[in-house]
Amino acid sequence: MRKKSQSLFDDDLHFESEVRVNWGKLLEDNLKKWQGGSQHIRGIGEYITNADDSYRRLKKFSDQEIFVEIYSERKKGRKIDKLVIRDKAEGMSKTDLENKFFVYFESHSGRVQGQNVTGQFGTGGKAYAIMNFKECYITSVKNGKKNKAWFKWDGKQKKIVKSYTEKGFVNEMTDEPNGTIIELFDTQNKINLVEFVFKLNQLPRIRHVVKSQKVLVTLHQGKLGPQTLQLEYEAPKKFAKEWVFPLPDKLKNKNQKENEFRLLYFEKPLESESYIDLSDGISTVADLDIAKYDDRPYSKYLYGELTLIKLQNSAAVKENRKGLEEGNDLTIEIEEFIKNKVNSAINEIQDMHRQKEREKNIETTNEKIRELNKFLKKCDLNFNVEISNILKKSKEGKLSETNIPEMGEKGEGFDHGVEGETVNGEWNAGDGDSGANTGGESKFRPEDKGKESAVKDANKTLSPHKPQNRKRGLIVLMTDDPHSPVSPDEYGVFEDPVIDRFLKSDGIILINANNPIIAKTRVSKLYQYIFNERVANYVLLVVAQYMATTELEMHPDGDKPDPMILFKQKYFKLQSDLRQDKDIDFYEDRID
Repeated sequence: MRKKSQSLFDDDLHFESEVRVNWGKLLEDNLKKWQGGSQHIRGIGEYITNADDSYRRLKKFSDQEIFVEIYSERKKGRKIDKLVIRDKAEGMSKTDLENKFFVYFESHSGRVQGQNVTGQFGTGGKAYAIMNFKECYITSVKNGKKNKAWFKWDGKQKKIVKSYTEKGFVNEMTDEPNGTIIELFDTQNKINLVEFVFKLNQLPRIRHVVKSQKVLVTLHQGKLGPQTLQLEYEAPKKFAKEWVFPLPDKLKNKNQKENEFRLLYFEKPLESESYIDLSDGISTVADLDIAKYDDRPYSKYLYGELTLIKLQNSAAVKENRKGLEEGNDLTIEIEEFIKNKVNSAINEIQDMHRQKEREKNIETTNEKIRELNKFLKKCDLNFNVEISNILKKSKEGKLSETNIPEMGEKGEGFDHGVEGETVNGEWNAGDGDSGANTGGESKFRPEDKGKESAVKDANKTLSPHKPQNRKRGLIVLMTDDPHSPVSPDEYGVFEDPVIDRFLKSDGIILINANNPIIAKTRVSKLYQYIFNERVANYVLLVVAQYMATTELEMHPDGDKPDPMILFKQKYFKLQSDLRQDKDIDFYEDRID
């Protein structure tokens, strides 16, 4: 049995001992993160930012040239045979190469000393080079001395090796200006080289460089001449609305001019440009997909810009600026703020569009209602006149005699006079229409029991011609009328007293002569006033229903009035108009 003293006072519990680490394996695992054809864009971006950092240390923050040259032996293809990145900045001596360039996981960019540069980890560009290219060279000129070295990854020894021998040299005298050239040979690439350049132009990592410096990319393919493109970046323009949200105290910058989150709304989806450009005041840290914070459709219509100086040297930023570290306290604070403001903006956009849609629907509805009113006023449903005629005829037992000759029929004209064949009928006041037999003044309708007379005028005989393009008013017929579109026997005693199936197509309302309500009040003079009022009200019901249905169809879904209320409004309005018509009296024939 183990003694208690032995378990408490063993020597290895009281003395520090080194934990063994396979540094070669650890280094290789970190370098492999840069391996693969998909890393080319990001790797070139690292060298572009390194060149910009060199200019920044010289206080040259704009209009400096950075050159990228891509060579491919094939006219069309993806393989990169040679990649060159060069600048005309400060350059490096042999000592600088040894103590700055050939150091991994340790930055000598000047960022720690407070300089506005992006270099932070001292690894990206070199790791990309040795993990993807067969040969890697760096040539640098500083103060009249030129040095060239090669470097590579030794997979067997699990370490990075370099040398100034073979194709390299040390401290050659030169008249060349200061600057650095990176030459990388022979690698595989997964995308077309033209698309390659386009993707490089869209890389967030170099956005701050592209905005201020001149980054020139030259593509050499086969025997084609060189094609040079200057990388450019422009934020989306012509926005429809802008929000400027002040930063909360926990995120405020010392520079008061940048204490705002700017969000822009565009009238069309931005697709790949719908993001928030998050910067630490030196360069872009991440492009934050707005849909991540609010996935409603209008998130694709937004673009934002946010600068947070607190992100400089912060653990909230992923290595090589690949975004924000999830779970970091500062990340949580940033994302909660962004989510709240994006949500607020999209709510406002939706309200704005709902209001516009309501206004548009109301205007459309009003326009249709105005057209409907014009339609009614122009006698498309001129029921007052037709009902007046119906009631007048019903008093004389002539409800069926409603036929009006169409213009264009061969017939005889009539005139006032004392000589000639006299015909009984009625003269009606003219409507201003200069018809063949009216002269625009009045027209005569022959009727056997008419109280007036006219003389046939052969000179005014109607001649056949094309019918005028005129709209008829509402026509009310009995089903036993010879001009009814249906047979009198088609509708029996159990059918409705009023039939509206021909209303929309022909403007005809039929009164069912076989319905007991109609038949009973129609046969006797005693019930004539009841018949008159019933026919009028039946017509009003059908017209009101037609008007209400038509208006309901004009209203957008979700904004329709109550159908019954609308129908009642239409019906009582029509009934009121009819009762106020001085030419119509329902009760003038009433027998007490």
